[in-house]
Formats: sequence, C-alpha cells, structure tokens
Amino acid sequence: MTKIALALVLLLSYTSPVFSQGVCMTFKNMRQALLNQHGEVPTHLGEGVNSFVVVFTNKKKGTYTVVVVGKKGLSCMVAVGKNWHYNPKPEDKLGGEV
Repeated sequence: MTKIALALVLLLSYTSPVFSQGVCMTFKNMRQALLNQHGEVPTHLGEGVNSFVVVFTNKKKGTYTVVVVGKKGLSCMVAVGKNWHYNPKPEDKLGGEV
C-alpha cells in the first residue's frame, strides 16, 4: 500500500511548481537542507528501476517533501506539503470509495 501511495505521489507531483523550478542537489546536501530548514528527516523509501523515491517528514509539524534520487545521487524535490498522515485512512478522505 505504501509503495502504491508513493508511486501516486510521484506521478502526480510532476506538475508541482517545485519540480518545474528544478530544486536539485546532491542527496547529502538535500538531506541536510531539509533537516536544517524544515526539521524533516527521511522516513519512507521506494525503489525504482533507475532511482529511489525518498519521503522526508517532520512528525511534529506534519510537513513532507518528496525527493527523487537518481543513480548518480542527484536528488530533486518533486512535491512538498503539509498534513502528512502516518497512519492514513484513505476511506476517510475519499468518502469510503477505496
């Protein structure tokens, strides 16, 4: 279920303003920037064929950042937001149509 959710976030986030601005850097720098600026740490990981999807979250604030990491370590933000749910109940958000 988590893999499906991460794939959906990744797919839908390509229209995100953050992605179009191209916020990219090394993974080490991305991790440090997200920790310093937003208190976010990596909490979810999904493996792709040629990349990884890493979700950074701040449990206290509920913020999140989705980052795609390429084989050579280039990391790009593809989505940011608030209200990350750690124990989601999709039926609550989608009116029971899950």
